[in-house]
Amino acid sequence: MLKLLLMRPKKSNVLKFFVAIFIVVFVFYTYQFVNITNAGVPKILSFQGRLTDASGNLLGSSGTNFYFKFAIFDSLSGGTQLWPTDPIASSATITLKVTQGVFNALLGDTTAGFEAISLDFDSTNYYLEVRVSELGSTFDTLTPRQRIVASGFAVNADTVHGGRFLNASGVGQFGDLATAAFSRFGAADTTHTGTIDSSDDLLVSGGLEVNGSVAFDGTLTFGGTGSHSAAGEWNFDSNTLVIDSGTNRVGVGTSGLTRKFNVLEEVSVAQFRLGYTDSIYSEFYIDGSGDIHLSATNGAGAGGNIRGDDANIFACIGTACGVSDPAEKGNVIVETSVLFGNTFRFKQNVDEVTASKSVIMYDSATDPIFEFDEEQQ
Repeated sequence: MLKLLLMRPKKSNVLKFFVAIFIVVFVFYTYQFVNITNAGVPKILSFQGRLTDASGNLLGSSGTNFYFKFAIFDSLSGGTQLWPTDPIASSATITLKVTQGVFNALLGDTTAGFEAISLDFDSTNYYLEVRVSELGSTFDTLTPRQRIVASGFAVNADTVHGGRFLNASGVGQFGDLATAAFSRFGAADTTHTGTIDSSDDLLVSGGLEVNGSVAFDGTLTFGGTGSHSAAGEWNFDSNTLVIDSGTNRVGVGTSGLTRKFNVLEEVSVAQFRLGYTDSIYSEFYIDGSGDIHLSATNGAGAGGNIRGDDANIFACIGTACGVSDPAEKGNVIVETSVLFGNTFRFKQNVDEVTASKSVIMYDSATDPIFEFDEEQQ
């Protein structure tokens, strides 16, 4: 019958059990961390104990095999077994040589017959239970269970938020122990399934400050609550799109934002398009002379009209027309002339003496063809 020194022996032939060393040895060396983790860091616990008989005599002499079973629980007694998967009674038997009472084991070393340890050691409640047999048949439980404690290096590693460098998918993870396929800082899960879903992706649950430049070779997506609060300029791809939150102005092709919306492209093709569908749209551009060109199409050779619904259209000199708005809508107000084919034109004529007004049609030589005079009946 094997028992601890502190237990009341059931028989006179009892073994005493002392734990000499018990440390966690997944200690990471900073300069080697990246390369080591790529290969998969084994979680192995280095354990050393000592066996004596009831009189305190060391067992094993110069070297005798004893048979052991090990398990990790979440409490000093009772509780839930956390490792290995099989109950300790039916778990693998590990043969260890005991020399002058001392034995050593690397718990979790699969090459020594142990099941790999998958625990994340995110709690202080881990206790090792050891069972031992002289013949490998009947095992006695050594009590009390030994609490797993950390070495100084492991304590230092606990300063990493969350406690996990790599998750089960082999990607960096800080702040949550639930395995994800992507790297992440924080405990939140992604809301962009299909975009953030691989080991090359990174999720940041909270704020992110970047004091230098950031380059995007893919898509930049803003969620429903995405915003830019600080006054400053967002410039995408060398003025392709410029957003100035300080002046509340937007530019396409220019960073010289003098108006709310600025479009700049030195070409005599449409610079701006409004579409109903991909084939039904209207567009306009400004040419090198400063003229506005309008065009419209429905994609089938019909339509393409420019309308002013329930409105008046003014053609004026200067920045404002010298006439008041008509009483009804649907008018074309021309302050000077209406030209046909740049040859014939209608123009209002004002008699400087009588102040009477008439409308005269002129030919290409500016000779009057006929005149409409409200003073003459």
